[in-house]
Amino acid sequence: MNDPIEAREIGGNENLFNLRASSVGLFLKCPRALKDKPNMPIRQTSEFAETGTRIHAAMQNYITKGIVPEFDRDEDIYLFRRGRYIWDNQLLPYFPTPDVEISLKTVVDNKIDLTGHADVIQIGTDFVAIIDWKTGYVERDYSGQMLAYALLASRYYKKPKAIVSIAYLRSGHLETKEYVESDLAEFELKLIEQVVFGNNYTVGDHCGFCPMNLECPARREMIKSSVSDISNLTIDIEGLIKKGILDDVFSASKMLKRSIKIFEDALKEYVLSNDSALETDKANYTIDNRERKGIIPTVATPTLKNHFTQSEIMSMVKIDKKAMEQAIMSHAERGEKTLAKLSLIAELQDAGAIETKPYVQLTRKEK
Repeated sequence: MNDPIEAREIGGNENLFNLRASSVGLFLKCPRALKDKPNMPIRQTSEFAETGTRIHAAMQNYITKGIVPEFDRDEDIYLFRRGRYIWDNQLLPYFPTPDVEISLKTVVDNKIDLTGHADVIQIGTDFVAIIDWKTGYVERDYSGQMLAYALLASRYYKKPKAIVSIAYLRSGHLETKEYVESDLAEFELKLIEQVVFGNNYTVGDHCGFCPMNLECPARREMIKSSVSDISNLTIDIEGLIKKGILDDVFSASKMLKRSIKIFEDALKEYVLSNDSALETDKANYTIDNRERKGIIPTVATPTLKNHFTQSEIMSMVKIDKKAMEQAIMSHAERGEKTLAKLSLIAELQDAGAIETKPYVQLTRKEK
């Protein structure tokens, strides 16, 4: 095993700019956000965070002790199996003496206190290798974080080369990049430049994870401008194409949609935290408990039979696919729940009971 990193930690310095590896991508795109709120965590839902914590702990125990855990949730079983397969078949030969869950820290040019947490590390003769497990649904641009891990490990272990792998457990995709000294030196200069000169806000896809999301002046101005542009816009697609602003309008509409959802969720949470009531000069906001009436099929069927034929009753009933899948999995043994669900879907498919309805969805890919 490699030496414990904690035994050689660099002491903290309150005059340094504190930067976590997980925040580097955001910092490179919008440095002002983290300068204003340097210690705020990246936005993420607690459910996804809890899933990630469980899987990271499971992979740690498997790599160090060979323990295959038992999970109650099918999602956890699936993610662990993916991680185990990637480790056994793609990574294990390159990590003969791995360390797991290692805290890393280094100081960049006496200006930046860079920290990070590596899931797996392997020290070689002239290199250091790092693995980062990702359990989220979207494979985002983690190039900044990968460079941060490479710099941290290379500087700390004094190795001229770093190899960083991102393992996306939902897709099974493994992304690996190798960084040499010239790459790391260039990256250091970028970080220093952002600390010294980076005082701007920028708006983009990264805003959804930013701790300044609801307070960012650049985002507020962009939203105001987008509202004005879209509300006063004549819907003429060909005209927008000719003016060269179709992409800008589309991006603005998507940003508005996300911003509205973030704002409404934040307002609801705030009102709930204030005894479910909020009063302003113009209005009162409350959290109301409301009810939706529904008919329980199993209870209603005897009554409905007095008025309708069996065929008519069946046409009224809609089977909830998710509820059906949860029901079949509740009857299956642990570790066989997903198989039971897939088998039922296959049976229904063979019986012609699954109806496929086409729909249209607008997608956009950057060139």
